[in-house]
This record gives sequence, C-alpha cells and structure tokens, in this order.
Amino acid sequence: MPVASSTYVVDAHAQHDGRSYVTETHTLTTGGQVVLRYLASAGADYAAIMAARVGQIDAHLAEAELDALLGNGS
Repeated sequence: MPVASSTYVVDAHAQHDGRSYVTETHTLTTGGQVVLRYLASAGADYAAIMAARVGQIDAHLAEAELDALLGNGS
C-alpha cells in the first residue's frame, strides 16, 4: 500500500521568525491518508521535503505490513 499521491499546503501566515506551518497529505493506494504537519524554516524546499518523506512513509508501511503478515504487529 504505497503512497499514490502527495500534496502540501503552506500556512499563509508566517511566524515572527519567518517559519511557516506546512501540512502534507499523502494518499495511499488503499485510499487512506497520512497527514503530517511541521514548522518549516523560511525558504525551505517544501516539495523536496515532501518527496523525501514519501520514501520514508513507503518504507514504514512496508515494514508494518510485513510485521502484520508475520504476526509481529502490536
């Protein structure tokens, strides 16, 4: 159940130090979603951060799926 698509939204109101809240939504092939919110530095490359996170999410989901198949899930 890998990530099928991803989007991000940057909060229109920056913090006093220039950082902004970013909300990423990763839609899985099953239709489920993984939503993450973080505070990004001014000038951050949101698309690159999101793209890197897709690999992390896919790896985590694959590991969780394997654990469930082997009966190791909690």
